[in-house]
Amino acid sequence: MEQISPNSKCKAIKFLGVYFDQELSFDTHISQIIRKLSTALYFLRSAKNFLNLQSLKHIYYTLFHSHLVYANSVWTSTSSTNFEKVFKLQKAAIRIVNAAKYNAHTEPLFKTSNILPLQLLRVYFALDFMHLKHCGLLPNIFGRQFPLNREFRGNMDRELRDDFEYSARIPRLLVIKKFSIYFFSNSLE
Repeated sequence: MEQISPNSKCKAIKFLGVYFDQELSFDTHISQIIRKLSTALYFLRSAKNFLNLQSLKHIYYTLFHSHLVYANSVWTSTSSTNFEKVFKLQKAAIRIVNAAKYNAHTEPLFKTSNILPLQLLRVYFALDFMHLKHCGLLPNIFGRQFPLNREFRGNMDRELRDDFEYSARIPRLLVIKKFSIYFFSNSLE
């Protein structure tokens, strides 16, 4: 992997399909996702007059949804502007799949299609991650990242009611609050 120096002209490095930039803003990765999702929208629009709802849903899951879920826990810590760009494309795809008007309200469309919106996908993957951690199915490195309150406080001679809950981390900077390590431990509350 290439080392990035502060004076480097390299905008981002690609690691396991995710573009990491120096500020961890994921701008490069979001632009790549938007490009791929726009192509998927083109295919959905082309097929909407020929295929039924079930077939359009299969195309959605194959060409569109797969890009939303890959490394979702990493790139969804981007800025709210980038997050909204991707979510707007998801709403456009849901309207196409459900044969709704271009400006139709999407909340009922998500419910009838049984498709999670991007915000809930982020929560789902955070809860899935913490469930795997709770069951001991993650590598040991994550054990130190999410201590229980009992471990965080140290060994006490008395038991408290929240001893077996995960310690919610409080970041010093609000910018850091969006990163996965804080979002995961606070998503259980």
